[in-house]
Amino acid sequence: MAGQCSSAHLSLSQGLAVSAPSQNDMLLVTLTNISDTSCQLDGYPHVAFRDKSGRVLLFDYRQGGNRYLWVTHRSPATVQLAPRAVAYLLIDKTPCSGASDQAVSLSIIPPGNTKPLPLTWTEPFISYCGRGDLGHVVALSPIESSPDAVYGTT
Repeated sequence: MAGQCSSAHLSLSQGLAVSAPSQNDMLLVTLTNISDTSCQLDGYPHVAFRDKSGRVLLFDYRQGGNRYLWVTHRSPATVQLAPRAVAYLLIDKTPCSGASDQAVSLSIIPPGNTKPLPLTWTEPFISYCGRGDLGHVVALSPIESSPDAVYGTT
C-alpha cells in the first residue's frame, strides 16, 4: 500500500477551463505525482487565495457542495497516484454582489501535509467579497481521481 503523497512529490497546475452552468467562479486544479513512487491522497486540502499584494483573502471555505454550488457532495475516498498520475480538485464560488478585490494566486496544502503548493495565473477571475455576501463562500471538492468526480448536481 502506498504512503501519503507529500507536498514535495506533488506539482500543482490549473486544469482545463471550467464552463460553469451559472455565473460561479470555478477553478479546476490538478495535483500530479512527480515522484518515482506511488502515493495516495485522501480528503480535502486546505486552500488560501491571495490578492496581488500577497494578502490572504478570508473566504468562508466549505468542504463539499451546497444548493448554490457545483461541487460534489460525495465523501472523500482514497486516491492512489502512480508516478505522473493526476488527481483533481474543484473550487467553486458564487459571484459577489459587490467585489472589492481579485484573487491572483492560491496555495493548497494537500491532505496530510503542512507545506503549501503555490499556483498563480495571469488573469484574475476569482472575485473577493466581504462577509455577508453570498459570494464569500468557497466550496472545495475532496481530492478525486477524475475531473468528472469533482462535480455534483444541485
